[in-house]
Amino acid sequence: MNNPKLMGFVLLAENVAKSREFYENLLGQSVELDINGINVAFKGGLTLWQKEYAHNLMFSKVFESPSDKRDLEIYFEITEVEECFAKLEAAGVKFMHPIVTAPWQQRGFRAYDPDGFIVEISESMPDVIIRLHKSGMQQQEIVEKTMMPQEVVSAIIAQIS
Repeated sequence: MNNPKLMGFVLLAENVAKSREFYENLLGQSVELDINGINVAFKGGLTLWQKEYAHNLMFSKVFESPSDKRDLEIYFEITEVEECFAKLEAAGVKFMHPIVTAPWQQRGFRAYDPDGFIVEISESMPDVIIRLHKSGMQQQEIVEKTMMPQEVVSAIIAQIS
């Protein structure tokens, strides 16, 4: 048997138009398909379904999900963390926390989408390694600070040298 291949994921949204605006206008995601405003698929694998429609379609009734939304996080990477944070802040987005630096030196923040799902926006680890290298850190120190393997750090630095 072949292993299943992840093709994307679906968020059941109370208001698809509002969620679409968040992901499209604030996070720059490109819509690949819009089916009557009840199912919106973005390039990259994220899909929004109107919650009531999806529940009726799949289960013939609407029900409340037993899990709360804090056990799901949607993860994005971006080079300009501060710029993205400022854009979301200006739009009145609610944040879980401001920009912080994780112990492995990755900078990022978490916000809530219109349905309360957690959205993390952070630097990629290659961007972290490049930032630390440009700040004057030696490769071994970058390995220790980021917890990334020496081979990975060396390969990333070699690409920019």
